Amino acid sequence: MELKLYNDLKRMLLGDFAARSEAGDADYQHQVEVYASRQASGLSRQISRRIQDWLAEYNRLGNRHFRLRYYQILALYFTQHVLAQKRVGKDFAEQKALVYWMATGSGKTLLMHLNILQYIEHIGGRQAFDELQIILTTPGVNLIEQHRRELGAFIDRLNVQYNQRIRLIVETTGALVNKPPGFFQLPDSTRVFRLVLVDEGHIGLAGGGKQTGAFKQLRRDLLAPANAFLFEYSATYHGIADKHVADYEQQIVYDYNYYRFFKDGYGKDYALQSLSDDRFADTGKSEAAFFEATFDTLQGKLDAHAGLSVSQAQGSGQLPFAGRFPDKPLVAFMGNTVEDPRQEGKLDKHGAGKDEVSDIRRLLVWLVHLTD
Repeated sequence: MELKLYNDLKRMLLGDFAARSEAGDADYQHQVEVYASRQASGLSRQISRRIQDWLAEYNRLGNRHFRLRYYQILALYFTQHVLAQKRVGKDFAEQKALVYWMATGSGKTLLMHLNILQYIEHIGGRQAFDELQIILTTPGVNLIEQHRRELGAFIDRLNVQYNQRIRLIVETTGALVNKPPGFFQLPDSTRVFRLVLVDEGHIGLAGGGKQTGAFKQLRRDLLAPANAFLFEYSATYHGIADKHVADYEQQIVYDYNYYRFFKDGYGKDYALQSLSDDRFADTGKSEAAFFEATFDTLQGKLDAHAGLSVSQAQGSGQLPFAGRFPDKPLVAFMGNTVEDPRQEGKLDKHGAGKDEVSDIRRLLVWLVHLTD
């Protein structure tokens, strides 16, 4: 996928700083995060001040102390350019959706909440609307309660100063698809607006058939009113159906994929103990050597973690604690199979194996024998 919108904005808005913005350049990242001058960061002071104002309001409403990473600032900066051009009827007058390709853990939720403040300013501020309908949807049910809790609390605080003129709907995509005809109609008024927020939207676009068609039709219905706009957030857009690629090429306003996220040092470190063959295919082979090598690798990671201290972390002076890291490292074993233990290792009527023994179970047996 060619990220046409993002690449055009990057070149146009950052100029000579465009390459540095994606190169893991710590000095440039710092310049952006301290809202340095255009000469040092490529960013307009005027837009930078607006971003700082939205963050200050958000922190005040929630009694928080969030700071933005450089990529969040750039995402808001690119968005503001598009919205400003749209507002005066220039290059993006017909743009009704902007999409963020951002890795899991990069702060999409904070960006989403700031986009609400950004959109309210875009439509003219608190005096410009009688009602703002915000619809947040995601294809999976696992995130719904989290969004209801976090976004609901934010909207409740906003409504105190907006006289309850913001109406929030948080539903799964499936629930919205099943709404009756006419549910998404808005009153014919220039003072009623809709903002749609889609989390992990790529899930509804990975294949074809009725499900994908229903998801796309839902987006069209939600955006049908003239005063409707959509922000979408996802960790990946790899694997979406080919027929959707052209749309997303013109809608992805910022790209901070997992490769950049990990290169900047924010991702999870990992180690792999590779296999030259399938150790679990032949039950006559011993797995002991493989398990020992795996645990030797693990021990090295744990030793490195035990030696870390807060003073070694970038930006450690801003952390609310000192000394050792308080969080335990995550250790996970991924098995090749998940099997019914009642069928493991049994033979069929011909004396052949019906099922392999789960490799995780073999690991547990090996761990038990370590105490013998």
